[in-house]
Amino acid sequence: MQKTIALATLCALLSGCLLPDRFDATLTLGADSATLNYRGELVAVSAYADATSGKLSAVEDEKVTREALDAVASDVRKDEGTMEAAFLGKGRATASVHWTQPNPAVGAKTSFADLVAIRRQGDGALEVVTPALKDRDRAQLTRMGLGGASGRLCIKTTGSVVESNAQATPAEPGGCHGWTIEVLKDQPVRMLVRF
Repeated sequence: MQKTIALATLCALLSGCLLPDRFDATLTLGADSATLNYRGELVAVSAYADATSGKLSAVEDEKVTREALDAVASDVRKDEGTMEAAFLGKGRATASVHWTQPNPAVGAKTSFADLVAIRRQGDGALEVVTPALKDRDRAQLTRMGLGGASGRLCIKTTGSVVESNAQATPAEPGGCHGWTIEVLKDQPVRMLVRF
């Protein structure tokens, strides 16, 4: 029962209970909109937990995984984006996503399936962040065997970068501010941009 409650809480933090893994993502941030291009794997956390513990058959695993993916794909299609996914087994799927959304109004947030979010600050600046997981959620995902989830994120913008915890910065405006991310170990990505 305790594991089920903890997993439900964790799933509330991760859109559709999807965890990014083995990914290469680029967020292009403009003055009016942002576009996310994501290639990699997505792990449906609930399906992964049940499939690896033997609680789901292969058919059930695929069904639960596809339901989690379909929830995100529906949001992507609403914004006229595209998402292709192929089931790999045990809650995993490869995914290719191209998704554009308008930047939020002051005080609001735009989220790309909780993989990355953009918040508009009171002064008009745009804050780009990735989800922050609590220590107990990190520990649970690690116990489940997902501690090695990782990938690369590149943020490109022609705006003025005011703050950033990027590991690599571009030599020219509009280049890649880059992070190599261990999802469960690293601090969330953060960048503040003004146009």
